[in-house]
Amino acid sequence: RRQTGFTLIELMVVIAIIGLLSAGAVAGLSIARTRARDAKRTADVAQIQKALTLVSTSGVTYPISNGECVTGAGTDAMSIKLKGLGFMAVVPGDPTAKTIAPSTQLQPHCYFYTSAADGSTYSIQYYLEREKKEVTVTP
Repeated sequence: RRQTGFTLIELMVVIAIIGLLSAGAVAGLSIARTRARDAKRTADVAQIQKALTLVSTSGVTYPISNGECVTGAGTDAMSIKLKGLGFMAVVPGDPTAKTIAPSTQLQPHCYFYTSAADGSTYSIQYYLEREKKEVTVTP
């Protein structure tokens, strides 16, 4: 008499192969998400820089700040000034930002804005997840 069906070993091998394939797919998806967030960070900061350039060319000083986290909540000095002058309707925050109180130090989940005391220049720092490094931009 011939038995049909699969042995326990055969089933375990197939399940192990499926597990390995799905683990590889999840890892690839995670990398793609990280790259997408980094691209959004770079685009957001470029957009903020363009708005700050408009502020400067209109004869107004840059927003004055000793250093604040820009999280997208709109409570920092830069966001208030850019929205108040009509250069940006919504100032973007880091894609992984939580609603947190403004901070005076760079955190992985914010764009950190600092200006000169007279508002003549500024710098924005942000964190790239994929490269695990801070990036600083100035005018």
